[in-house]
Amino acid sequence: MNGYTYLWILGGIILILKILEEIFKSPNVTGAYGEYVTVKQLEKLTGYKKIIRNPIFITENESCEIDIIMIHETAIYVIESKNYSGWIFGKENQFKWTQCLKRKRKNSFYNPIMQNRKHIKVLADLLNIDTFQSVIVFSDRCELKKVEYNSNIILNKRTNAIRSIKYAVKNNPPILNEMQIDEFYNRIMQKAYFDKETRRKHIESIKAKQKD
Repeated sequence: MNGYTYLWILGGIILILKILEEIFKSPNVTGAYGEYVTVKQLEKLTGYKKIIRNPIFITENESCEIDIIMIHETAIYVIESKNYSGWIFGKENQFKWTQCLKRKRKNSFYNPIMQNRKHIKVLADLLNIDTFQSVIVFSDRCELKKVEYNSNIILNKRTNAIRSIKYAVKNNPPILNEMQIDEFYNRIMQKAYFDKETRRKHIESIKAKQKD
């Protein structure tokens, strides 16, 4: 191999690595990875359960996508996953929360507590029950610098959030039997959308709202 060929191959490898780096920086990719890791941890929990990932529901006014639903004997866990890095600031009644990154860069995002309340409302109307546990899971890469809330929710970085769910699963009495879990799972699957076209329209509606 001559020097020119070596440099050509090396340049190609560097280009591929840069492309891969940009891909894995994408919020969609990092978000999907965070949800995947959370689901793999949930699958290890004891008790009868059904897990649903990324169902989209269409209501009269809008569509909404729920990251993860775990229908378990002890509750229906509605999980909003935020695979963010940096420092996180927010209060329960603030509409927007803040992510602070290096070089004093800041991003705002919709309050995940409010977001999950809407998700639970959709499921409550569909299933006609009130046995939900709201869970907000942040990446272990972030720091929850100043996050204030009073609601009875689970909100933490992934490792600690999973630990809290595990504790609830082990210590709370069962309130749903296997037949009920299967029934709720089937109802959700009948009403939820998973196709690419619905997802595309949902993403477009989110982007349009962000511009308003």
